[in-house]
Amino acid sequence: TDFQWKGRSAARVLELSREHEESRYLPYLRISWAHKGWDMTVTDPKGDVYTFQELCSGREVHLEGLAMRHCVGSYAYACSKGHAAIFSMQCNGQRKVTIEITMSTRTVAQAKGTCNRNASPEEQALIRQWMAAKVLPVMAKV
Repeated sequence: TDFQWKGRSAARVLELSREHEESRYLPYLRISWAHKGWDMTVTDPKGDVYTFQELCSGREVHLEGLAMRHCVGSYAYACSKGHAAIFSMQCNGQRKVTIEITMSTRTVAQAKGTCNRNASPEEQALIRQWMAAKVLPVMAKV
């Protein structure tokens, strides 16, 4: 049927759309997967503390997507099957960038900030440092 505004407020329509969006992720909220041991903390020259933390459950990935306002919540299934790994890069406890690693190649598939903004050059440099220290050495052992 055709959508009609009659009898609906904008607030109620937004609420229903949020409920619908969250229902798409419900099957994945309960799954989890093994931690890879690639977490790391880095202090930059200004004294800011950056952490790279793996998200190891559908719930964690979903919450990252909500907080960062992007679609990473839909990656839980790929993570549970071992195709991808998702990391939250935070600065002084605040989320800055969500990083997707392609497991077969141990490469960054994407690194996105809030609302899918690209990682800044400074963030990219920190990501390269983390990759060299934690992710790529694992590749040499495979």
